[in-house]
Amino acid sequence: MPIVDDAGVQLAIDRGLFKAEGLTVKTRMVKGGAEAVPALKGGALDLSFGGYTTWFAAQSQRVMDLKLVADSYRMRPGVLVLAVPKNSPVKRPKDLAGRKIAVNVKHNLASLLTRTALAPHGVKVDEEKNTVEVPYPQMEAALKNGSVDAAFMPEPFISQAAKNIGARTVVDLGKGPTATAPIAGYAATADFATKHPKTVAAFQRAVNKAQKLLADEAVRKDIIPKYTEIPAPMVAKLTYGVFPTDLDPARLKPMNDMMIEQGYLKQPVDIDSMLVGP
Repeated sequence: MPIVDDAGVQLAIDRGLFKAEGLTVKTRMVKGGAEAVPALKGGALDLSFGGYTTWFAAQSQRVMDLKLVADSYRMRPGVLVLAVPKNSPVKRPKDLAGRKIAVNVKHNLASLLTRTALAPHGVKVDEEKNTVEVPYPQMEAALKNGSVDAAFMPEPFISQAAKNIGARTVVDLGKGPTATAPIAGYAATADFATKHPKTVAAFQRAVNKAQKLLADEAVRKDIIPKYTEIPAPMVAKLTYGVFPTDLDPARLKPMNDMMIEQGYLKQPVDIDSMLVGP
């Protein structure tokens, strides 16, 4: 996706890190888990970037046996928010009760974090009635024309909407009950990981090197405009999460807990068994 979360794989391509590991990488844009999971299962993709809600749900429902290969992005304040138009009557989280909220994909990360964040404010989000699927690049327009009352947004769409239409944050998902939520990582089928361990290890090494480089603002300013529509001067102003350089099961546990609490999982997934060691 054209978001900062998956900058690691883009940087690894741009800097020749994959090539140095002997890998030839071809990318394919996917909308979300609904498209990524069958593509992995059917072999159209060897590895995929995606939210941990997607990977845990697929593993729990035995859609396929998945392996988590590399971490991609972790939460910080300001990284994911629920935004409303400038003149919206919504002033506080509880004002979102009964409102239409844009999410990129239902029954996924956006919906889960929205429900978890609003629950302490007495707001129950019915995904069928209260959420509307809108691709990230179209959320600003949806806020502007009033087809939704609020939108779940990552960067760069938060900053762009604030600049273009004066959109403001009502809920910062980097705070409160969702503050420790892991966001996304890279996964492969267990079958692929077992048959191609050297390929997976090479991918891990390249991506983790790229993740380490992304701590440098100058590196982010160089790579992000190349695969998104964000102009270079704006890149320095964006709010960034953490680009992890390893997979830590302790950091993934909060996602397990939230998915159980919100009914996305009937029982926790065995995170340790899903990890592919470096």
